[in-house]
Amino acid sequence: MRVLYIAGLAHSGSTVLARVLGEVEGLFAAGEVYALSERISNGDRCGCGAALGECPFWTSVLETAFPDGDALPRLRTERRWFHGRTLAPLVLGRDRERLEAYRRDLAGLYRAIVAVSGCRVVVDSSKSPTYAYILDRTPGIELHGVHLVRDPRATSYSWSVDPHLHRTRGPAFGARWTLWNLELEALAARRPQRFVRLRLEDFVEDPVAETRRVLRLVGADQAELPFVDGRSARLPSHHMVEGHASRFDTGVVPIRASTTWRRGLSTRRELSTTLLASPLQLLYGYPVVRRP
Repeated sequence: MRVLYIAGLAHSGSTVLARVLGEVEGLFAAGEVYALSERISNGDRCGCGAALGECPFWTSVLETAFPDGDALPRLRTERRWFHGRTLAPLVLGRDRERLEAYRRDLAGLYRAIVAVSGCRVVVDSSKSPTYAYILDRTPGIELHGVHLVRDPRATSYSWSVDPHLHRTRGPAFGARWTLWNLELEALAARRPQRFVRLRLEDFVEDPVAETRRVLRLVGADQAELPFVDGRSARLPSHHMVEGHASRFDTGVVPIRASTTWRRGLSTRRELSTTLLASPLQLLYGYPVVRRP
């Protein structure tokens, strides 16, 4: 089973990238699979608009993978796995028995996604480096990764106006952005032929070329793409779990990233974010001093 995994911080553009990839023949955009159990329990909606617990696609997947009806407790993740500073302890052996059992359940889940969707590649936009590590060692899964990055100042601003993330101050965000990306760099270094780094800004500038570069990971770079021109794509309804609110937009959808941060980000938050993000910020080609 091939999984094309999109990794990066929230508000880095993973939803639109996953939706574009999911419209390529042979690929299926499953969304943030790590959150499936919790989102069903919360009554959240699938990308198709139905409640996840009532969506025909996900109902069929869970019945196929867990015929005893015990999918939700078996797929519920340990929340501490997906907070910062958790990857190293797991690599060193913490929760080993729980992890092995969880991986066996994940193998069944992804087999069912492939069977029900008929796809060759599952596009998973769970974003977490820790979940990428878990998947990479799941029996039967061949993991390919997209390390998605965005200017930390843009992402920091998006977090500051998100009601779920706004309490994260600039220094804490800068530290999180740096740690998250360092963990992804470490994972990519283990399998350099299976990972590609993608800046959101480059994807927005030339979505066709950057999408083909990503698809090369799974041998689909010559496939027909859903773009109607160089700046927009035709994106129908889908079955993605979680993601940005734009996942409910259908039809011809422009490929763009908000630039509101350039006028909305306070000087204090910009400086405090950059203070801790600057080493990787420079490595990824984002100037520390903002251009006019």
